[in-house]
Amino acid sequence: MDYAQENAKISMSERIRDIPRTNSDVICELASESREVSWRLERLNKAIKADPEAVSTRHKELWRKQAKAMQEYVDVLGERIKELIDNNKQTNA
Repeated sequence: MDYAQENAKISMSERIRDIPRTNSDVICELASESREVSWRLERLNKAIKADPEAVSTRHKELWRKQAKAMQEYVDVLGERIKELIDNNKQTNA
């Protein structure tokens, strides 16, 4: 099997995983993800506040449950970012 055939078998996620990333790279990725989830959470919270009559009570309960999980996720992303920043400070000190 030649190089091209062997390389074609490797998925993109496997290729990306092999590329070394700095803490700064990861911080940027996490911040971008946090921003995206926060934006979606804001939209969801607006829908919850609007309390549309056409949406069932059960579905509104699921919205609130989803919003809580999304907020927890954003909080954890923030903790991860802070941890990476703190580790960078310690490493560079």
